[in-house]
Amino acid sequence: MILFTKNTIYNTLFFSLFFLIFSPFFISLDITNGIKFDAYFGHLYSRPSIPISFFVLSLLSLVKFKSLLTHYHLILLFLVISVFMIFNFYYGIPRAIIVGLGMMLPLISFYIFKIIFEDQKNLYMTMYISLISVIVIKFIFDLNILYNNSFEIDLLLNNNWTDIKLNTPYYITTSIAIYSYYDYFPFIYYVAVVLSVYNLLNKQIIIISVFLILLSSIVILDTGSRLFIYGIYLIPILYVFYSMIKLKLKTYFYLFTSLGVVITILMGISNFHFLDESLSIRNNLLLEYFYNINFINIIFPFFNDCRLEVVGSLHNEFIEIYSFFGFITFYYYYCLMQIFIEVNDEYQLISFFLIFVIIIGAIVQINVSNPYIAIIIGMILALFSINKNKKNQGEFGD
Repeated sequence: MILFTKNTIYNTLFFSLFFLIFSPFFISLDITNGIKFDAYFGHLYSRPSIPISFFVLSLLSLVKFKSLLTHYHLILLFLVISVFMIFNFYYGIPRAIIVGLGMMLPLISFYIFKIIFEDQKNLYMTMYISLISVIVIKFIFDLNILYNNSFEIDLLLNNNWTDIKLNTPYYITTSIAIYSYYDYFPFIYYVAVVLSVYNLLNKQIIIISVFLILLSSIVILDTGSRLFIYGIYLIPILYVFYSMIKLKLKTYFYLFTSLGVVITILMGISNFHFLDESLSIRNNLLLEYFYNINFINIIFPFFNDCRLEVVGSLHNEFIEIYSFFGFITFYYYYCLMQIFIEVNDEYQLISFFLIFVIIIGAIVQINVSNPYIAIIIGMILALFSINKNKKNQGEFGD
């Protein structure tokens, strides 16, 4: 008879929780023909898909709702954002609701998981093993799918099945597609490399860490996500920079945010004539937005003609958020900074790597307000900040 100890049960439960958060299960909001998991860039429905982690976080938030209400700055931020969402919706910009709710996710994720992880020990290794499991399971099934040549490829990119070597837009089966395969899903490969580098620096599980670095660095290439691909390449340089400069995390956050804002402004006032079509589109959107700026829409940015005309994303998170919520953006980034700098000293390097790719990456894509990335960020930072001395938490401490 097998006896399950309390620790074994807890470890299994936490492993399952981590696995669900990392796993790229996306459920389509188009339920006209039932629940669908197969929406992706080559097979879209009338409505977008959201990750299963969103439902997990929603359930946990309901369970821990009273505890969540103790974070008054979070309630204040949500109330103010809600007012702006109503204004945006009134003036015909419903996307503000999606972005506004997305903005809250990393903060809610952080505080909810911090409550759940409180007083737990050795969860880092449980999280790391679950991340390995997600990546290896996907890799094994990708090889099977590729071997059988049984999946469709994005016709818009004129790909054929031989162009993809080790990675597919599916997870486990062709019936489960990865909705954000090209842009947000690759974030877990970046996270895997960052955590593995941390392991190597601390001389723990070396063989597994080296394996995961190599695997993640190779399979991410097929996603075409330049942000996270180049982010992985820059990790050695960033580590040297971090080791030599030795600034506080708050300073790094301000530094990268300031750099991102400056580059955004430059792209908004200058046509760089990028040869890359994707960068050219982003440059043109910023040019149009800045061209239409006046005194009124500086205060009420949703009156900007560009914001009123563009139905989708502006592909720059700084401007995307500001165009809906104006000066509240500054307070939002201040709240966001708090969860990055609250980590324990031993995990500050990991937080530094995350700050870099998320904040600098905001120049070219939406990051912190994307549900898949946002919930993962909040969960990881929460794990790395549990049991931190309350005197270091300032006004945002529990």
